[in-house]
Amino acid sequence: PALQKREMLKGFALKNNRDTGDSRRAREPMEYVEILEKDPTLDELAECQSWLATETIEKMQQFVQAGGSAAIAGVLAKLCHLSMRSHSDTQRIESAMRCLKALIKEEAGLLAVITSPDGSPSKVCESFASGGGSLLLSENESLLQSAVAVLSAVAVFSEAGHRTVLAALEELTLNTSTQSDSSMDRSMRVENVNPFDAIVDRFRDQPRAKWQAHLLTLLNAVVNGCTDISRRVAMRGDLANLDFIEITRPMITAAGDEVDIQIAIFDQEMKADAAELEGSAPHGFGADIAEIPLA
Repeated sequence: PALQKREMLKGFALKNNRDTGDSRRAREPMEYVEILEKDPTLDELAECQSWLATETIEKMQQFVQAGGSAAIAGVLAKLCHLSMRSHSDTQRIESAMRCLKALIKEEAGLLAVITSPDGSPSKVCESFASGGGSLLLSENESLLQSAVAVLSAVAVFSEAGHRTVLAALEELTLNTSTQSDSSMDRSMRVENVNPFDAIVDRFRDQPRAKWQAHLLTLLNAVVNGCTDISRRVAMRGDLANLDFIEITRPMITAAGDEVDIQIAIFDQEMKADAAELEGSAPHGFGADIAEIPLA
């Protein structure tokens, strides 16, 4: 009889749990924002990501208006501040990045990554430039690929998005140069900053590797995604000043892999701009670009 009672009680408990689960109130967008603002656990981040991936556009907009993108940026900035991370922190970054990628699948989310609801610049892209733990400097290829995917999408979405990503790259360069050169005043570094310095520096004295394709993808998105040809030429000049051309020429192979493809895209777009400038400007203009050895 005692065993039978226990089984009956267990069955009642299971039924009660099902009934409670079926009627459980769904979280509101503001609740997810509050979770993200309070040092979320891995499970909480996973729940947020699942919600963002399946919720309606209306709920997504409410999440954005409540400061959702800023909350995600805060999580990333905190976790990416230091280069040394625990395994659990890496897992949380991966989950936060999935939240961000789910957010930018909708236009409202993508706009929020560029500009905050109050009209100020969003902190999302800037979070990739924080401290020595920037995902763009990460040796974890999955994290690097995720960061590049987000920044590339933002850079080609609009002029405002392009400016936001370029500003983040400038901040990354300033942060990395601060660590290596404390003798120069920050205002002087800002005036002379080359936004691609930290990225190109990752290629120096490194064997050819798959991860390089991700950074090349980002450079192509930033340079070729700009609608102003004069700015594209100027950015390629910034890259040339960092010996980007000399660094990438030995990386070209006959394999036709993603590294080769991204270098070829860079070269083709550069050649197309040089031809356009040559045809529309006084004779000889753009010759410097045309003389760069192509793949």
